[in-house]
Amino acid sequence: RRKKNSSLTSNRMKSKTSGCGTKGSKTRSPFPDEESRKATALTRKLKSCLRCSRQKIRCIINTHDPKGPCETCLRASSTMSRPLCFRYKITNSISLYREQKEPNPIWTRRWKDFTPQNITLWASTTIRKIKVTHGMGNSSYELEVQKFVPMDGDLMYKFWTVNGDERKCFVPPYAIVDLEKAAQSRFRFIRDNFKTYIECSVSNSDELIQLTYERALRHSAEAKGEEEKTLLRHALYMWVAARMSSTTEWLCGDDLLDMEPVTDAASPYYKHTPIPPVMSAQFQIIAISKILRPLKEGLVNLLTRMSSAADTRKNWFALYLTYFILLHSCALVTRRDREYARQINLSTPFANPQSISDHHFSALILLLQFHYSNKKSMPFTLVESSAKLHELKKFAELNEDQVQFLKDTAKLVQQKRKMRQCEMMLKVREDRNFGNDYYFISQLYDADWCPTPIAEAL
Repeated sequence: RRKKNSSLTSNRMKSKTSGCGTKGSKTRSPFPDEESRKATALTRKLKSCLRCSRQKIRCIINTHDPKGPCETCLRASSTMSRPLCFRYKITNSISLYREQKEPNPIWTRRWKDFTPQNITLWASTTIRKIKVTHGMGNSSYELEVQKFVPMDGDLMYKFWTVNGDERKCFVPPYAIVDLEKAAQSRFRFIRDNFKTYIECSVSNSDELIQLTYERALRHSAEAKGEEEKTLLRHALYMWVAARMSSTTEWLCGDDLLDMEPVTDAASPYYKHTPIPPVMSAQFQIIAISKILRPLKEGLVNLLTRMSSAADTRKNWFALYLTYFILLHSCALVTRRDREYARQINLSTPFANPQSISDHHFSALILLLQFHYSNKKSMPFTLVESSAKLHELKKFAELNEDQVQFLKDTAKLVQQKRKMRQCEMMLKVREDRNFGNDYYFISQLYDADWCPTPIAEAL
């Protein structure tokens, strides 16, 4: 059998081909026995684990426990406190935000996927310019909208529930005129205001979260390597885009489309003028097709390249900050999805249970990649000993300022582990409080990490 040469097969036993002997064309030697053939077939089916794949060694599946650690890792367990043997890898299929198959069908049934398609049937030729905000500082962005002809399935009001009682706020039928132009405006807003948006968003968070985002923002501008800067900016942009897609936004400025602010104090739109539902669906199309998907693709490529580099030490600091941002975002998306399920009076824990479950599984993949890259050396434990500070600097190629940041982080982590009022980092996991800030990011600091429970899809 002929097999093209590739990085995945270059270390396997091969022999030169006979005949013309085309350069680079080789054949694999036959399996020595039937057992080896079956073992290889099983590995291809289940995939090799991360450790074997990274080290380019043969991954032998444990036939007595196919889903457990492979035999290769078990043999190495004498030098490992717990073999990090999992078949999860960062690929483009990983979920880094709440993914959906279509815009929220409660709002409209016009679109069955996220392909940008402009509305063509308008009730008026007058184009109005509006401003939209999330209330993060004084930031807003401008859009051009037009009155459309409603069709079956278009929701003409925003609603919320109070003790099971549905309340409504009727809105006029306005929608975005040009989705491509609106996408450019929305991304420009993210690029120009991400620092303000993040600082406002975490202003009420605790010291560890504020400290880490402050450092991430600094490093995205000051890192020596361009790859580190790009990685962090992608992560920070995605963080803002995910918040914008999952939190309430409203009209501001002079043109409120002939509406008045909501006066119901129980409403998520209280004192604000809500976005018409069809326009909210358009925001989802823009966010996913034009912003989140492209950012995710670039982020995954950078994470894969930088975390699998021969020498990951120079990337460690940027990778840690990136994992922190992505894991924290997962918890925030989870919390908001639970809140939205209550807002529209659903009986399920989440409004999008499958999306949340996929997002959680991807968080475990990120944690696996992070802990494997550490190779059991935990910088947060090294800072606890002055004698090991030199080892820490060598491990991650850190300067004095970065070492001090890790010292502060380690101190805050220890304090949170000892907090009695809610046992913080440990109790949120015991309670499976998936929407808590620390459910996922607390696992970055585990010296002997193993996967935790995640939300199950219904």
